[in-house]
Amino acid sequence: MKYKINIRKALLLSAVGIGLTFSSCTDDFEQLNTNPKSPKELAAEDTKYQLANVQYNYAFQYLQISRVDNPSNVLVQHLTQTTYVDVSQYNFASNAGDQFYTNWIRKANDLQSIISNAELNKESLSAGQYGYIKGIALAHFVFGMQNVTDHFGPIPYTNAFRAIDGTEFFSPSYDSQELVYDNLLSDINEAITLLTAANEEGVNMYESSDRIYGGSASSWLKFANSMKIRVAARMLDIKESAALTAIEEAAAAGAIASNADNADFPFGDDNYQPIADEHRNRTDYVVSETMIDRLIELSDPRLSAYASPNNAGDYVGGVNGTTNSADETSTVAANLKSDPSFPATFIQYAEVEFILAEVAARKGDAATAKAHYDKAIEASMNKWGITDAAAIADYIASEGVAWDGTGNYKEAIGEQKWLALYMQSHEAWAEYRRLDYPMLERAVGATVDVPVRIFYPSNESTANAVNYAEGVQMLNGADDSQTKLWWDVN
Repeated sequence: MKYKINIRKALLLSAVGIGLTFSSCTDDFEQLNTNPKSPKELAAEDTKYQLANVQYNYAFQYLQISRVDNPSNVLVQHLTQTTYVDVSQYNFASNAGDQFYTNWIRKANDLQSIISNAELNKESLSAGQYGYIKGIALAHFVFGMQNVTDHFGPIPYTNAFRAIDGTEFFSPSYDSQELVYDNLLSDINEAITLLTAANEEGVNMYESSDRIYGGSASSWLKFANSMKIRVAARMLDIKESAALTAIEEAAAAGAIASNADNADFPFGDDNYQPIADEHRNRTDYVVSETMIDRLIELSDPRLSAYASPNNAGDYVGGVNGTTNSADETSTVAANLKSDPSFPATFIQYAEVEFILAEVAARKGDAATAKAHYDKAIEASMNKWGITDAAAIADYIASEGVAWDGTGNYKEAIGEQKWLALYMQSHEAWAEYRRLDYPMLERAVGATVDVPVRIFYPSNESTANAVNYAEGVQMLNGADDSQTKLWWDVN
C-alpha cells in the first residue's frame, strides 16, 4: 500500500494544533504544559496529518544513531564510535538530555492536540470514531512517554500538558516514576477500551496516512495490548503481582501474534531512514565488538543480517571507548546503510514472546516458558530474513542458547532479548537495565560504569528549580548517569 502523505501539510497542521513556535533545541520540561491550542480549528479527519507527522518523527528518533539525540545504541553496546569517543566513554555534556527530551515532547504535544480535538468534536463523532482518534493518539502517547521516563526517571505527567490559559505556561511538578508508570498503565487501558469500540464499529479514518497499520483499528488494538505488556513488564521486579495480571490480561485480549503484526514504520525515497541518511557521507559508527563477538561465539545466523564484514572480509567489532577504523571493523549491514525504506520498529512480536516467557518462568512453568522463548528467537530470526527452519532449530538447541528450565531465566532471556532488539536501542537499553543481562563491561577509558539514565535538560535546574529539586529527590540519587531508576532494582 502506498501512503500519499503531504508532509508539509502535516507539519503545518501539527503547528496549528499545538499553537507553538519552537525556536530552540533546549526546551525544558515546561513544554509539557504547553496548551494544545485551538484544536477545534481542525476537522476531525485532519488529525490524520498530525498523526502522520508524529509517526515519522517518532520513527526517525527511534531508529537514528546519534551521540546527541540517541546515544542508546552506544550505551547498550550494539554499536560504537569511530572518530568521537565521548559517548562511548560515557562523557556526556551537561546538556546531553536536551535534544532527546525536546524531540519527544514536541510530538507528545501534538498527540495531546489530537486528543483535545477528539474531545471537542465528540458530539459530532460516533463512539467508534471518537475512540479511534483518541485511542490511537493515546497509544502513541504511552509509547513516547514511557521512553521519556525510562531515560530520565521522575518527570511531569499528571500535571503535564496543562496551561493557566491559552498563552501562559506554569512550572509543572514532577511525579515519581512509580506514579508515572501507574498512569501509563491507566492510559493504555483507556486506549484499549477506546480502540475496542472503534474496532467493533469497523472505523478506519487514517487508511491513506497511517504508514504503520494503514489505519486498521484491530491492528492498533493489538499494538495497545502489546504496549500494556511492555509497560507492565518494566514493573515486574517491583510490583510483580499487578504486573503479571496486566500482562496476562493484555495477552488474553489479543496482542501482537506474528511478525505481520509488528509496528513497523517504513521510510521511503521521500524521507530517508536515518541510518541510510547518516551513511551517505561518513561512517561515525560501527558494530560493537560486544555484539560481533557474541554473534560469532553463538554461531548466530543473524551476524550477516546485522553487520557487514570489514575490507578484509572478516567480521570484527569496534572496541568500545576507542577510535575505530571503518575499513578495519564491521559496519552495519548493507541494507541498513543503503535501503532508504528500512523500517523503524516500535514494538515487535519477539518482544511479546520474550515477556510471556518471563511470566511463565516467574510462575514456575518451565515448559510454557521454553515454548515462548523459542518462539521469540524464531520470530527475531524471521524478522531479519533468516527462514531456514533447520538452522533456526539448531541454533535454539545449541549450547549457550537452549532453554534448560533450571538456570537463570533473566540471563537466558536478557541475552537473547539484547540480540533481538538490535536497531531498537531505546528498548534494548531499558531491558538491559531491568534484566541485568548481558553483563556489559565498562568501555575502555571510561571512569564510570555503563550509564543507567540520562541527565535532565540542562536549564531545568534554573527554569523550574523547585520542581526540578523535587524530581531529583525522588530519584534517590544524583542527577547523573549512575542513579538507577525506580524499576531498576537489581
